[in-house]
Amino acid sequence: IIWAISWRTNFSSIVAFFFIPLFTIWIAFLSIPFLQKLTSSGDYSYGIYVYSFPIQQLIIYYSSAQLNILQFLFLSFAITLPLSILSYHFIELPIIKLKKKRPTHA
Repeated sequence: IIWAISWRTNFSSIVAFFFIPLFTIWIAFLSIPFLQKLTSSGDYSYGIYVYSFPIQQLIIYYSSAQLNILQFLFLSFAITLPLSILSYHFIELPIIKLKKKRPTHA
């Protein structure tokens, strides 16, 4: 509310500096059933983190930067999410399972 009140004032950027991070953390800790169901099959955040930048750069390169922001976001997410899902199930999860095994000493 404080941020919304300060929206058109000279103090909006200062207020946003403090309240947007707090709002982001608050949203992150909300219990949203749809998101919990969506993420129950794995944590794809690392794959999204790893693949998003190269995918975005390729999209910019091959589209000659002609996409509007919504097209760009949709396309980059539509490509990055499947890659991160594949990465989780075929790279990350097998490595996590190996971590749980104890090495045998001879």
